[in-house]
Amino acid sequence: MDRTNHRATRRRREAARSSIQLRALLGLAFLVLLAPSRGSAAVPSLDALMSELLRPEAAHREPALREIVRRGERAAIPGLIDILRFDIFLDSSVADALDRLSGQSFGHDWARWVEWLAEREDVRPHPTYASFKGALLQRIDPAFGQFLYPNVKHRTRLEEIQWGGVRKDGIPALTNPRHVQAAAATYLGPDELVLGIVVRGEPVVGPLADSGIRLQPRPVVTTTWHDWVRAHPLTKVLDIDTGYVRDYTPGRPYGRYYASPDTMFPVFPRNASLGAKDVIFVLRLDPHRKVYPLSVFDREPVVNGTLGGTAVVIVGRSATRTARAYERGALTFRPGRGPDELLDQASGQAWRVEEAALVHPGSGRLMQRVAGHNAFWFGWFAFHPDTPVYGR
Repeated sequence: MDRTNHRATRRRREAARSSIQLRALLGLAFLVLLAPSRGSAAVPSLDALMSELLRPEAAHREPALREIVRRGERAAIPGLIDILRFDIFLDSSVADALDRLSGQSFGHDWARWVEWLAEREDVRPHPTYASFKGALLQRIDPAFGQFLYPNVKHRTRLEEIQWGGVRKDGIPALTNPRHVQAAAATYLGPDELVLGIVVRGEPVVGPLADSGIRLQPRPVVTTTWHDWVRAHPLTKVLDIDTGYVRDYTPGRPYGRYYASPDTMFPVFPRNASLGAKDVIFVLRLDPHRKVYPLSVFDREPVVNGTLGGTAVVIVGRSATRTARAYERGALTFRPGRGPDELLDQASGQAWRVEEAALVHPGSGRLMQRVAGHNAFWFGWFAFHPDTPVYGR
């Protein structure tokens, strides 16, 4: 009897132990099912990682940057270059990340990174780059969100859009500004450079973007205030009392910029055949264009040539950055007795240089003005790299 009871007790204890072990195993299995394995963890997208880089907390930014580099995400390069300019990380981590992702070593030289990126067709930004860049620039001014947002339509690479250094409308547009007579423009000295244009006819205004309308280029000239008023004593000039609190004193705010050989922003493409900020005259008979470095006029104050089948003559003075172009028909011109006169090479007859045309005083015959304007070499070449250059 005692032996039978002992066996029964033993069986009950073994059953209890087995039940406890089974429950423990089931509990462990339940915990395993609840806890995700390393292999099944959600991998953050590059878009999500880039958003983390804009978080104010370093605890979010730094792990995201490390993960981007670990994964070799080259599509992060455009956004990292944007961040580098504003130095959000306050250390060398972004520059180091760019070095590792790109294989380049430009350090903190933001402008060089931008120019390098413009050369690379194989480096494109992550899918939500427009939103990323918009969010970054909205730290400066929330109004920038009007221009960069999800799925924004664009015809240029968004990577090439850079902040201009001011908030939206920080440089106010002068729409239909007031003008004054020349005698009232006491703020202009005789040697001050001005842009001069003669306008006839009715102005046309309206939303022209994407309308298919192409505006006809108009001739404009750079010259001194003295020379312009001498030729156009009834001229009007922009009143510097614009309604904005701005310093319009001649030479400001770009006096130092004009005096420096450096550009203010990254430029691509570049061409070293002329100095980046050499001033050029661009002759425009659309779709044909030709560049004339102003230094040409030191040795050739009158240049006869042809563009797009049209015979032209360009009259220039580099000292005042002045150049005007005219049709010349079958004539060839040479310098006259002063800047306002040309002589027909064959007959020796004088022609008067005016804004709208060359005028033959005896017959009243006209040679019409041709559109053209001055530009910095770097700016023109960046948009029109295939334009031929006179003398090269």
